Amino acid sequence: MRDDITQNPRWATLPQSVKFYLKYHRNNLSHHHYSWKYDAGDFLKKTFLEIALNFEPLMYAVVAFAAYHNALSREDGKVKDFLDAYNKSVSLLRQSLAKTDRHSLSTLLTILQLATIEVRRVKRSLNVPTQNTDYL
Repeated sequence: MRDDITQNPRWATLPQSVKFYLKYHRNNLSHHHYSWKYDAGDFLKKTFLEIALNFEPLMYAVVAFAAYHNALSREDGKVKDFLDAYNKSVSLLRQSLAKTDRHSLSTLLTILQLATIEVRRVKRSLNVPTQNTDYL
């Protein structure tokens, strides 16, 4: 496993917007954004992103999560980037699920990432606090 996602051979082929949000995820999001108590071994910043680079549905789910949080943090946040990445992730996941009855860890991580986005959106719409003590 590489320590830096930019060292992955696939990195050079990614669109700039995908690179931006993957870096945003690595540099600005933490286990608290996932309502985790802790992140042993920097899983979310290393292993998770490395897996995402090798499975497009997960990569776009991670991009959507990062774009969502980026949009929330800015007055001029681009909700369109979030929606585009989210829709692409769901479409790619549906294609992947239709191909075979046997699914991988990457498939499960994609489903969990998309579910995390929905939980965060619902909590935000209901004004439910998402502090560090709010673990799933």
